[in-house]
Amino acid sequence: TAFFPQSYRDLSVLLDGFRVCRDLGFDAVEFFYEGDYRSEIDQELKILGLESIFAPSLYAKMHALQLAALDVAERKQAVKTMCGYLDMGMRYGAKQAMLVSGTEGDASDIPAALSRLQESIGEICTHAYRKNAEFFITMETFNNTGEPYYLLGPTGRSVDFAESVRLEHKNFGLTIDLSHLTQLKEPQAKAIESARSVCNHIHIANCVVSKGNHPLFGDKHPPLDYPEGDVDTDTILMFVKQFLKDSAYHPTTVSTIGLEVIARAPATFQETAASTKAYFDRLIKRFEGGVL
Repeated sequence: TAFFPQSYRDLSVLLDGFRVCRDLGFDAVEFFYEGDYRSEIDQELKILGLESIFAPSLYAKMHALQLAALDVAERKQAVKTMCGYLDMGMRYGAKQAMLVSGTEGDASDIPAALSRLQESIGEICTHAYRKNAEFFITMETFNNTGEPYYLLGPTGRSVDFAESVRLEHKNFGLTIDLSHLTQLKEPQAKAIESARSVCNHIHIANCVVSKGNHPLFGDKHPPLDYPEGDVDTDTILMFVKQFLKDSAYHPTTVSTIGLEVIARAPATFQETAASTKAYFDRLIKRFEGGVL
């Protein structure tokens, strides 16, 4: 979705994006399509042999859905909407769906919001399990001190939340994004060590946080090798190494690493995807060669 930002509303862009990713050697795609179910999506994924993660998190962000809402009607509507998109993701053959918590709100309401969020996720996980026992729910954690100000949120809070949910719902885990850890200014090694047991998906992404007036400041996903970014190659290598250490990556049916770079002119979507994959391939060679 980051490589091809128009794809969630343009079927032709989405299908072309699948083909570009397959041709570049990607094994899986993370995508969202806002329209009604289209059989072409399911068929193309099967033809190309791509695994997929369905990401209604994009819809939740765009429409400010609040799974942690204290208002009962608002919370229930958010759950209903997400469950509907889960069903669509299953029809597309996705193995998991990505969600987001919604905003943190008033600090005095955080305990209540976490309770409501756990209620929502419990309902969603139950819905998913009844439809497909192997389908997995993953929640991406974000910055709570800057945009988008999400409840999940700091790694410690997110891990505690995930561990609590997993007491009853083993089909739930976290997506940890390297750029979000950087935005949170959390010690990477400590954050990763605490999250490894509840994480099933990671995002490799760059960000600019040390220059507040920079046009790409915040969660803007510049190129992985962007010289003014605050995530360098060594940081990415350590991130991957720590999550894969001792094969402790969460044992789900899908264990995936996502690359997130937003395509910006003058580079085309295809050029952005190609340059990102080439960079990551070089990085993996270093990882496999033990050059850290």
